[in-house]
Amino acid sequence: MSDYLRRILGHGFLAAISGIEITNIVVFTKLGAVYGVLGFLLTVIFVLPIAYLQQLIIIPRKIYGRSLLDELQLTSQRNYKLYLYTIYLSSILTLIINIIGISIIFSIIIGSKWIYYALLFIVLIWILDSMWKSKKIDKFFLILSMVLMIYIILFIFELPFLSTIGIEGLSEKISYIDLLALWGAAAAPYSLIIQDLGDEDYTSIYAGALSSIFIGISIAFVAYASMYPLSRFNIVHTLQPFYRFSGYVVPVYALGVFGSVVLASISIVLTLKIILRRLRVSIVSDTDLIEHLLLALIISTIPLIIFFKVNDLMLYTEAIIYGSMMIGFIFSITILSLFMYYLYRSINDRKPILVFNTVFLGFLTIISMVLSINAFIEAFHGL
Repeated sequence: MSDYLRRILGHGFLAAISGIEITNIVVFTKLGAVYGVLGFLLTVIFVLPIAYLQQLIIIPRKIYGRSLLDELQLTSQRNYKLYLYTIYLSSILTLIINIIGISIIFSIIIGSKWIYYALLFIVLIWILDSMWKSKKIDKFFLILSMVLMIYIILFIFELPFLSTIGIEGLSEKISYIDLLALWGAAAAPYSLIIQDLGDEDYTSIYAGALSSIFIGISIAFVAYASMYPLSRFNIVHTLQPFYRFSGYVVPVYALGVFGSVVLASISIVLTLKIILRRLRVSIVSDTDLIEHLLLALIISTIPLIIFFKVNDLMLYTEAIIYGSMMIGFIFSITILSLFMYYLYRSINDRKPILVFNTVFLGFLTIISMVLSINAFIEAFHGL
């Protein structure tokens, strides 16, 4: 592998691609189905700040020679723990959503109850976690997850009416719940920890950001196209955009989703290990951590088995939307933690790059908090 390719496929690229998982797929699909072209624009608008945020993670290492986590620990223990706890909570929620979501997708495509696929997927994560020290494993799933970048091309050949699609959705009233869910889906908070693992240049981050935007727009576009001329507001179909098509599209879609979810899940497990070690939680070994984590995931599915109907796809879709909304809210607090760190450093050092990023994080914190408040108000009014 050439040096340039290694620079591209570094932690920045891995962090960005590992952020493409079930929350992204469902939320991007809903945006495309409901808002049309506006959904594409919203995807780009929300992914770009996250891409810039990835750069802020590596700046402390370049200026002070220490990782962001070390810097947070050095400057403020409270802020350090706030940063870790918020990423921990959002990562756990993301992992649960991914396991349930991928299980439902395979249940739709293949058949049988989703809970069986959930249990198999949990065991698969357990096995792969022990193999993840091999660089070939993460590269394999990185490539597999990028299949999502080409399935739009395959889908186009399945659409004889593609030329009849017009620009729609620009006049739709945007839901704050959908916006906060998009923020949570685009965020992938665990990727901030992955990004902090290595000394990266910006090439890897930019490549990952462009790939994330392309994948997001592809998912939204396919949802928009597959709903046309059907009712684009039938959100039940957001979990099965290819269900009415045959041939090679469904396997490619399934492989891409599977690869991205596996990559995200393993990245989350790695993130949880790092956070628990940082918090000095008493764990005998990594194996004990995985056993406790997987046991918790299995237990968490019990209420779903008891109360949720297997075929109630609308309920699952909305559950993922609201789950992504909660991730977006928690991520807003993570951004607040980053803002407090940069504010402290910019006051003491007054470096232009620190001051600029403090202002950027300040605006981002205000916007995300306002978005969170409005989304919760909208959610409570809908009860």
